[in-house]
Amino acid sequence: MDPERIAHMANLQRKMLVSHAYRELWATEAYRPVLEMAPLPEDRAHVQQVLVEEMQHYERCLRVDWEYAHARDYYISGHVRMDIVPGVVERMVKGPDGIPPPGSWIEFLLAQALNDYAGLLVLRNVARTARSPPYCPLWAYAGAAEGMVADEEGHGEHGRSLLLREWRWNPPPDKEKEFILLRQVDGAIRCIGRPGTDGDRAAVEYGLKARGAGEVLNEFTEYADWLLGRLYEPAAPPLRVKERARELAQA
Repeated sequence: MDPERIAHMANLQRKMLVSHAYRELWATEAYRPVLEMAPLPEDRAHVQQVLVEEMQHYERCLRVDWEYAHARDYYISGHVRMDIVPGVVERMVKGPDGIPPPGSWIEFLLAQALNDYAGLLVLRNVARTARSPPYCPLWAYAGAAEGMVADEEGHGEHGRSLLLREWRWNPPPDKEKEFILLRQVDGAIRCIGRPGTDGDRAAVEYGLKARGAGEVLNEFTEYADWLLGRLYEPAAPPLRVKERARELAQA
């Protein structure tokens, strides 16, 4: 394979891997205070499990970095230098990029139901390339993503069920509802990435992800609009996520 093509692929995947590792590490910091917000012992146990999984996923990202550095494949070992830690540190120092820290127990549950679900869709999109053409020699990240999907599905589903319960029996004031809803929706949309960029198209062409960001975003907005319908039934939700995604894309 053309070394220049491999280098371009590696640069795209490094950006994906840095973004993913940063979000995992940042979540361990942002979600830690939620331990004190959780109302019940079983809720605190849920948060603790999430924290452990986030750190494990960050360590898996580092493992992918190590595997590329020690790969036996000439094309990889000769031309791929991920070295993601400096990129992660730079983003941690700069501060959250579209990831809002939860300020309450119910906002944490909302973050799981929206932001974490968006992250799950991104992971699935990477994991599918491990078994789908075109063949990509940068296989390690896709393999790692496959292993993370089940974890994300488990705690995300549990968080969603807790949210539906809490939103009904202990709802926040209406003004707070709209505030936390909008910032978690915006954070989730940004997690998926901007559709139609050169990098987005190239990542699909190279087999680094199975679908473009636009398709993933459509799947997310359908889910999010369904979730908001459940939260606000029988009334209408205060916003449509699909329309909000269009607004952010044009900003």
